Amino acid sequence: MQYHGPMINNLIIDHFEIPLKKIKLATGDFSPKSRLEDDKNCNVYIGELPSHDRKAAIKCHNWHRSVGMDKFLEERLLYIGSSHENINPFIGFCFEGNNKITVTDYAVNRSLDRHLQDSYKRLELTWARRLEICLGAAKGLKHLQSCLEKSRIVIDRNVQSKYILLDENMKAKICGLSFIGLVDRNQAQANPPLGASRYYMDPISVESGILNKSSDVYAFGVVLFELMSGMLASEKRSIGDLNAQHLIKLVRRYYDVGLENLTDPYIRGQMNRRSFYSVKEIAYKCISLNIKDRPTMDVIIKTIEEALDTHNHGADSIVTIRSQQHENAKGVNNKSINQWMPGFTKIPCTMKPTSSRQK
Repeated sequence: MQYHGPMINNLIIDHFEIPLKKIKLATGDFSPKSRLEDDKNCNVYIGELPSHDRKAAIKCHNWHRSVGMDKFLEERLLYIGSSHENINPFIGFCFEGNNKITVTDYAVNRSLDRHLQDSYKRLELTWARRLEICLGAAKGLKHLQSCLEKSRIVIDRNVQSKYILLDENMKAKICGLSFIGLVDRNQAQANPPLGASRYYMDPISVESGILNKSSDVYAFGVVLFELMSGMLASEKRSIGDLNAQHLIKLVRRYYDVGLENLTDPYIRGQMNRRSFYSVKEIAYKCISLNIKDRPTMDVIIKTIEEALDTHNHGADSIVTIRSQQHENAKGVNNKSINQWMPGFTKIPCTMKPTSSRQK
């Protein structure tokens, strides 16, 4: 296959190209038994390739009519130039007929959003572990944004918990590079991707129809609030007698008074207050409606590192984060627990995982 784009030579392309027949063999000809998930953007299968000693995630993209060969290859080959411990390792690709397939490492613990949706898995997401996941994802995103030559930059365009994978050690790995945008540095703008989730979209970019690097920062701020609250951005919750609203609307309404009502009950009793509030503040700056107020990825990384250090070395100052109306209550009552986790009657807020492995 001959590639005519500017990024990389055809010898390297040949090295990473995987014949369709090998992919069919690995997936049992795309058998439903090997399918991990499917949505309007792609179908994901699990399989083992003869040249790879670990399980692979095989993503069959569903937008072949709107993306040409050169564009597809250029985006896939970004994986090659963006090798980093917090970016999901790239194995290869297939471009035969109407098939556009990306093959990467299979992350044993799947995606972050699955852990937030599962009450039992969320128990193992301690505050320290959530900070470590945030830190890894931030480092991966920063690397991705700076991995190209000086004349071009990368805009991820679809930062969300669904595309933060967790390996066997629960280390964060950014995936979903099929949504990236390559733009000239003096332009620094890209169009929104097909199938992007509106819950992570920068309102300013939605209005203008143009994304830039600060749009990634906005989306990362949404992920930070997901980890603090234990709920996905697409979910709705109600506080008191008010109508249920999505996460970011609740954050904007209660940030100054009562944001503690949104804190995940599983981590309320294990957080250092300084650590929590520093993350809360940087997350709110990320979703600022004034682009100039949004922090850089360097600032975000430094803040999370300091918050993690404060938490790990400030055990004496750990306090239970309580809502204003329950300041004098001891623990979290059953009504509060049931609001967040229907079906549960009593779960200690200080519960910690007994094992570092996900179940």
